[in-house]
Amino acid sequence: MKLSRKALQERCRVIEGTVRSRSLASAEELAAVRPGGGENPGHGLYQEVRHFGHLCGFLERDERSDPKQRAADAALSAALLELPKPLEVVTRNADGSTTPWKVYPKSFRVIVDCDVRDRVLQALALRLDSLQSIPPDRLTAGIAEDLDRLSRELTRQMGMLAWIATSPGPGFPYPEGADPEPDPPQEVADLDPWDLWQVASTWHKVNAERLEMTEVLLSPQRPNSKDGRQRPSWAVLFSSVGTDLDIDPARLMRDRSLVNVLATVRLGQPPAPDPKEQRAARAERPVAEAEA
Repeated sequence: MKLSRKALQERCRVIEGTVRSRSLASAEELAAVRPGGGENPGHGLYQEVRHFGHLCGFLERDERSDPKQRAADAALSAALLELPKPLEVVTRNADGSTTPWKVYPKSFRVIVDCDVRDRVLQALALRLDSLQSIPPDRLTAGIAEDLDRLSRELTRQMGMLAWIATSPGPGFPYPEGADPEPDPPQEVADLDPWDLWQVASTWHKVNAERLEMTEVLLSPQRPNSKDGRQRPSWAVLFSSVGTDLDIDPARLMRDRSLVNVLATVRLGQPPAPDPKEQRAARAERPVAEAEA
């Protein structure tokens, strides 16, 4: 994957012309999202990628376009701009105001950490269910102590997942590798089961459903596939993107959301060939070979 800055700038120029001709954004809005603008400070390939994401967001405003295309534009824009998704959960502050909760797209390292936590939660739930099925007349003080310990750890791990998911930015809300690991803040611990379910459901939409646009990269490697394509390893992927964006791969895994990285990869891929053109080319090939 080689993301050409010149090719990306050309794509942005064409899309901006479409946005302008359809009056989907004002001149001020367009200026603000260009590299160096108020909403996209700095100059570099990362800013060009964000510029493309903003333009995709403007295209979404066109009600005349294909709904499926609008949905694709919205998904790509959200991934490139690392947009959070709001929850139907609010915190009422002491002054009477409210703070809405949001779930944020997270980095590769955070997603791996949360995947491990999810497996821990499954193991805890299974163990807890097993102990709770013991008849009351067979309960001992040790079993009761285990039930209490498992329940508290299950609640803590659910709170940790909710805390991580709703903390702004692609990273952890606490120093990575902190020992001992901190407990979730009180406002997270106070969330009820319905709120926690909303967080988990929205986490899936933000960090899983947005990844579906990269199904080629995320599909299992098939060395013997007919087209010969293989999914690159995570190390190769981050090394390649880091080289193209001039960002250290380790920093990329920590400081950029995974959906943003993979959307950038997809953006850098050549467009898929038209199936009709492929069939026509195959049909013409025997004729050309016979004439030769």
